[in-house]
Amino acid sequence: MGGRDIAARMRLDGPFSAARFEYLLTAQQLVFGKTVISNVKAKGEGRAAKGGPMLIPVSLTASKLEGQGDLAASIVRNFALDGVLQFQDGKITSTPMKVRGDKLKGDLIVIADLGKGTYDVGLNGRIDGLFIQGLGIVDLQTNVRAVPDAKGAFTLAGKAAAVMRRLDNGFLSTLAGGLPRLTTDLSLGADARLMLRNLRIDAPQLKLTANGYRRTDGTFNFTGAGTHSKYGPLKLALDGRIERPKVDLVLERPFDAAGLKDVAVHLDPDAQGFVLTTNGQSILGPFDGNGRILLPQGGNAVIAVDRLSVDGVTASGQLTAVTGGLQGQLDLKGSVTGTVALNPVNGVQQLQTELQARDAVFDGPPALAVRRARLSATIILDPSGTNMDATLQARGIRVGTMQIGRLAANAKLVDGTGT
Repeated sequence: MGGRDIAARMRLDGPFSAARFEYLLTAQQLVFGKTVISNVKAKGEGRAAKGGPMLIPVSLTASKLEGQGDLAASIVRNFALDGVLQFQDGKITSTPMKVRGDKLKGDLIVIADLGKGTYDVGLNGRIDGLFIQGLGIVDLQTNVRAVPDAKGAFTLAGKAAAVMRRLDNGFLSTLAGGLPRLTTDLSLGADARLMLRNLRIDAPQLKLTANGYRRTDGTFNFTGAGTHSKYGPLKLALDGRIERPKVDLVLERPFDAAGLKDVAVHLDPDAQGFVLTTNGQSILGPFDGNGRILLPQGGNAVIAVDRLSVDGVTASGQLTAVTGGLQGQLDLKGSVTGTVALNPVNGVQQLQTELQARDAVFDGPPALAVRRARLSATIILDPSGTNMDATLQARGIRVGTMQIGRLAANAKLVDGTGT
């Protein structure tokens, strides 16, 4: 601990057994390791009670905190604490003391035994309208306790709940389908990491349970599993700064109609958003691809598909995350050419395809070969069942061991059933 321009003043008036007192503690700066607290002022006045506990009113203010990142600084800026400490027989207790800052409101309770060096500090507070760059605005409710550990430091335990008031990240907003709620158990690890256990995320389209931790440098790590209403079971791992971490996402069966399964997506943060790589299995065989997720300031997320390949057919294009899904177009090259246009209709994702195949061969399973084909289709990915309206003309088809010389077909299907 260190500081600058630290001063303490005390006035006593009357017999020691029942003296009136006034005190004033000031510091231009107080320094705890890398943490700097500026313009600290504590004051109070009272009277020593003969034969009873001494009541010590406390009014503490500080203008700002530095060294714990912009997020912590915004919470406790213009910090103030008001309450009363009770001192008797070497022990300190407090009434619920009011704490507040630019974003923080709550009650703090302190119990300490100066002789034994033990203490118990409890905080029940709210952090309203907290802005997290790249993520949005969140309200937090916390209930935590701090007690000393065997090494003279302290342990922390409690619970926290968060409600997103505004979600600025278009990619996460599309994935969640709306504003999420979070709850978690908190504890402080031996290495000063803040442990997050039984973390639950509840959003309109996403339910997730996870465990993780916050490092002392402000970065997070957590892994979890859950279910998405559109994309089914998933596994998710995050590592890095919460507003833009590394992401590993595995979707077990995101789109049965296309035979998609075990779809893995890896995101690496960069200055514009994320670098994306992906691979998995489809009805046509294994696929892989790469691209970028662009997160423009104040704009919607854009998925720039540089390459998405399956058996010599490559797709590329740009998709924008909008309400209800993705909007944009993919252009196909190789043995299959044409376009796949994406657009949400009444909050449900729609795909429109115009494709031509020439001597196309796919591994499957089952293996598929097409000498010539033309496909026009409209596919609606309704959560209650995929709808398809398609027209197909083809020659020289082989599916597994079955061969078809010529085929003309019209399909109108709802969740795989229809004509």
